[in-house]
Amino acid sequence: MASAAGGVLGNLLEGYLLLRTPPKISFLVFAAVLSFQLLVSLSSKEESFGLPRRKETSSVVMSVKKQLSNLMEAIQEEDISQPMIWAVASISMVPLLSGLVFCYQTQVLNLDPSVIGMSKVIGQVMLLCLTVVYDRYLKTLPMRPLIHIVQLLYALSILDYVLVKQVNLGVGISNEVFVLCFSSLAEILAQFKILPFAVQDHLLPLMRLLAMQDSSLNRILYL
Repeated sequence: MASAAGGVLGNLLEGYLLLRTPPKISFLVFAAVLSFQLLVSLSSKEESFGLPRRKETSSVVMSVKKQLSNLMEAIQEEDISQPMIWAVASISMVPLLSGLVFCYQTQVLNLDPSVIGMSKVIGQVMLLCLTVVYDRYLKTLPMRPLIHIVQLLYALSILDYVLVKQVNLGVGISNEVFVLCFSSLAEILAQFKILPFAVQDHLLPLMRLLAMQDSSLNRILYL
């Protein structure tokens, strides 16, 4: 929920910057925020989080080796290896076309930046709502049927093809309305499909890594 709320605020701010400032300034602001976050992370001490102080300090190399050893042991468990294989395959084999669709919307359809920004905001609000619904009503649902449902919904990403072929105009839906309602659907579902793994206590360290991989890949493709 924190990620979705941050996405809503970030896209609102980005929409304002796109209207008021050139893209280079927006990029510099984004880089400054990331740099500030890095400085805060580096300056934060373990004592500030109430964590116990380690009695023995080990080198970075030994710590990395220990973490890799623990990871290999976790991967060998069937309850972790099978979901991990699905998550990695889902992230690596399914192309994310957000960057291409963004270029098509701006350079071919010449849509107003405010429309694209608002579609991102609507998408993050949808993600926030889906997160709340999952937390309250779907947590008890077994993992396998939940994955099946999310994967079937992810097939709705073909709606980008409808926009490219302008099928929406044939049924009386303008490009602006279509982008506002459906443009961010595939991207939001791509983020939501990792959520069931991220909230499982016994899969949390590994699946957080996969979620970070998915998030980083999304941002790279978007830029």
